[in-house]
Amino acid sequence: MDSTARSRRPILRRFESEAVSDWTLLLDASSSMAVHGGAKWQAAVCIGAAMGYALLQLGHRVGLLAFGARVVAQCPSGRGQHHYAALARLLATLQPAAAGEGSDLGACAQHL
Repeated sequence: MDSTARSRRPILRRFESEAVSDWTLLLDASSSMAVHGGAKWQAAVCIGAAMGYALLQLGHRVGLLAFGARVVAQCPSGRGQHHYAALARLLATLQPAAAGEGSDLGACAQHL
């Protein structure tokens, strides 16, 4: 007899994978991110910081690539609070490119 029948109510069992994975956050640092006073840039940096924090809290390894026409900055994958501090320091130093620089996501391929 199963436990649902014995208790006379449904029993729900949740499975959560304990697998840890590697994540690389990609941040567009092209000149298009500087338009309208850089609002898109500020939003992207805040979202990158929040995602990095959340993923690190879950035990994942997180890295960062900032790119425009080429990769302009990289933080290798790592774990923990010290690594979040490194990500935050890098994000604080980055700025979008000057006018005229495009966005080439393909430039990140060789770094992944």
